[in-house]
Amino acid sequence: MPRPKSRGPGTAEAWRISHGDALRPLTIGPGLLATLDELKRQALLSRWQREFNRGAGSDDERASVE
Repeated sequence: MPRPKSRGPGTAEAWRISHGDALRPLTIGPGLLATLDELKRQALLSRWQREFNRGAGSDDERASVE
């Protein structure tokens, strides 16, 4: 079942409205991590995983975090 769109400040929609074409998708690939040292690479991957896990929670869980 598709998730409803988020609305309000801090959402992708709000950023697109305020920043227009200045925002572009980030290409995910090995080049993203190539220039990072091991500590920064692990920090980035940990944060990435945490955000994906947070996004996978229920609407109630997301509301309590925000």
